[in-house]
Amino acid sequence: MELSSDSLTSWYHVQNKDLAFHYLCYQMYQMPILVYSLSSLAISQLLFMGLLNLRFFGNQVIGKLFAFLSICLIAVIVVMLPTLNGDSLAWTFAVRLAFASPAVLWCIAYFIFEDSQKIPPRLLPILFGYQVALPAARSGYFDGEISIFLSLSAYIIMVGFAAHVVILALRGRNIDLVEHRRRFRIPFAVGQSLLLVPIIGIAFVLSWTDIPKSEPPFSSLIILYYAIIFVFTLAINLASFEIYEHLPTLSNSPDESFTNSSQGNPSEDCINPRILRKINSLMDSEELYRDPRLTIKVLASNVFISEHKMRKVINREMGFKNFNQYLNHYRIAKAKTILSTDYQLPVYSIALDVGFASLSSFSKAFKEKTGLTPSEYRKKGDLHQNETAEAYGQYSTKLE
Repeated sequence: MELSSDSLTSWYHVQNKDLAFHYLCYQMYQMPILVYSLSSLAISQLLFMGLLNLRFFGNQVIGKLFAFLSICLIAVIVVMLPTLNGDSLAWTFAVRLAFASPAVLWCIAYFIFEDSQKIPPRLLPILFGYQVALPAARSGYFDGEISIFLSLSAYIIMVGFAAHVVILALRGRNIDLVEHRRRFRIPFAVGQSLLLVPIIGIAFVLSWTDIPKSEPPFSSLIILYYAIIFVFTLAINLASFEIYEHLPTLSNSPDESFTNSSQGNPSEDCINPRILRKINSLMDSEELYRDPRLTIKVLASNVFISEHKMRKVINREMGFKNFNQYLNHYRIAKAKTILSTDYQLPVYSIALDVGFASLSSFSKAFKEKTGLTPSEYRKKGDLHQNETAEAYGQYSTKLE
């Protein structure tokens, strides 16, 4: 029996459709296996990272934050599983933890890179505000426009946290004196981008569209994200011997950092006393710090040593964690002397005279160091001087 060309074409299309259907079924069968395999691997690595931090650094703020970040990322993995949905209290709690991950990662970056032991109070409403805004938008108590506004505000805040983490990691790299932290900045910025951008992007699309998580475009993105979490966390755990060796000192005060680095590295080469004398002479006698353009490179060239060596000297021998902190130590000491002796010179002129580029940066650094603004410090010194003069006058009168 002969087949016409039309019959052959029809048979060909039927066969192709059957093959396509069976291939699609195969992919749908394989997809859940891949999803759950990668999610399980990622969760295992996150659990290991969290338990490691609690075991060795549970008494450190930074260790607790890393452990909490592990929990938040596990919640992200659970929430993104294509076959899981629900409105139970446990599900709502998992969603809350997932959306908290940008804020937790921002706190980690702030404690590590800002040399601060506490978060500014003005930022606390923002940290917790978007956690309230998103559930409020979904609660049904608000009309369409208010609900959209609350949702968009929450996502904008999350994007802001993600962007600011990159800024925190990169902006202080040139003045950072802690070498292991300086090397950690770029990998941290890249890693957090890989973690947070997919979270925000996938959550935004799923919240504002009706496309289910099991659809191929999103299921493929979710699989890719699980792979990213697994590889990123595995890399951290493999490098844990180096990273966690320095983790407790990353957020310490300058004095603690000096103590730990000086006592914990006895095998390092001792600094030549001539170098220390030369640096102290440049800063104390020649007052090089009064130049607002002074950098580590310029100071190193004046001492005839490398920039890397200069970072090591200031951090290890003098106990400072960044170069601005080191300069401000001298600048504020000089400013306090001027404020206590010259009551006519404007504060702005003093700021420029001691090396600050603006009055605002001077006031901020001065208050962080002394707890007072320059004007308050001057008034306090003037009052103390008047009280001393008055007491001396009364004592002289009694003698007469």
